[in-house]
Amino acid sequence: MMSLMRTIKHVSLVSAMQFGIALFLFLFPWQTIWMYREPIIGGMKFQYGVLGLYATEILLWGIIVLFCVWYVQKIRQSKIQGRFQFSWTPDRICVALFFSFWLYALMSSLRALDSALAFQQGIRIVEAFLFFFVLWAGPCSFSYIARWFALGSGIPALLGIWQFTAQSTFSSTLLGLSFHALDQAGTSIVASESLGRVLRAHGPFSHPNMFGGYLVVAMLMTVVLLSLGERAQQYRKAYWSLLFLQGVALFFTFSRTAWLAAVSFLFSFFLFSRNADTKRPPPRMSLCGLAGVVFIVLIFGVAFFPILRTRFSVSSRHESYAVSDRIVQISQAMSLVKMHPWIGVGGGNYTSSLMGIGVLLPIWQYQPVHNVFLLLLAEFGFAGVSLLALSGIFFLFSFYYQNQPRSFLGWILIPYLIVLSLDHYMFTQYSGLLLNSMLLCVYCVGQKQKNML
Repeated sequence: MMSLMRTIKHVSLVSAMQFGIALFLFLFPWQTIWMYREPIIGGMKFQYGVLGLYATEILLWGIIVLFCVWYVQKIRQSKIQGRFQFSWTPDRICVALFFSFWLYALMSSLRALDSALAFQQGIRIVEAFLFFFVLWAGPCSFSYIARWFALGSGIPALLGIWQFTAQSTFSSTLLGLSFHALDQAGTSIVASESLGRVLRAHGPFSHPNMFGGYLVVAMLMTVVLLSLGERAQQYRKAYWSLLFLQGVALFFTFSRTAWLAAVSFLFSFFLFSRNADTKRPPPRMSLCGLAGVVFIVLIFGVAFFPILRTRFSVSSRHESYAVSDRIVQISQAMSLVKMHPWIGVGGGNYTSSLMGIGVLLPIWQYQPVHNVFLLLLAEFGFAGVSLLALSGIFFLFSFYYQNQPRSFLGWILIPYLIVLSLDHYMFTQYSGLLLNSMLLCVYCVGQKQKNML
């Protein structure tokens, strides 16, 4: 009787976890937040000084608590059955090193200009790690995780398409949506004398680049679901429709970084996703469908060629300013690194430190450097980056050298490095940090389920 009750409790706990994870993945893109500190400088909100709690953060911590209870029960059961043996394996060393980095990040709040920001950044870093751990070691299959994440992108994609076609946005506290005025400084647009000001699709995110990055990961999940073959046959049309919506919304973000990441992902997927034995591309992925996607992209490219030409033009004043601004950001980041080479300026304190050293800019122009590697070096110094790099080395050793097929790393790493090198949201934004977890999940959980492709 006691054994039956324990089984019922275990099943109920697993069901609650699965429901919570599905809900979280579906609601992931919505940025509903309670902001308990909104610094106003020069009449404008300083975006990178905001302290807040996202609605999905509350749900995430509920999932983490359930996971801890489930995991402890699992360890106890293993001990009873005599199967639990602890040893310092590479993955456990990786976990220990990462938690050392997290403690280092939290301690950076003691010396940072804005200690509250540094503490918030430390909490969100551990949230991202625990989220990955829940996905990797939890009871959910990869197809379950990918399905709910991909499905959650449908409504945001439609919203982004509407924003561009209507050239309008609206605000909603409940949905976490902000109003983006075309004539307001800091709004992300494509502009030229002939075009005027054209609003880019933001979706539910604060910036089109972030929306574009989310859509690339959602497309990655959808493509993998399509590659599942007969197991996904009944949903095949729905997945292709979803991929079409994601692609159109991604196009309307006009995010060059996201476009480059998407192209590199599709190319590397077909280049590296080969069966380890036959060395052939997965036959279940429809090349005709991919050709259709490429054809649709070409049609959109022709239809919106004037905007594309402006976006890639070096003669456009708005675009050339954006490029020169990023070059200046690199110079500013190097200055901060030289001033604090070993311990950095503290987590989340990059923009505050720029103000502290007298860099005079309009408030909406204070942004983190668009390169995560430089940003990490500026905020955590060589000491913090060394800890993080060591954990990354043991991570690769654990999952790359001990598992097959190794092709997974190729088609995830290339677009991932592109985004890390050309933007900052994968580290500065709550949703961006969790996108890191999703990408690691694709690799690690996919490795555990080697028959996925």
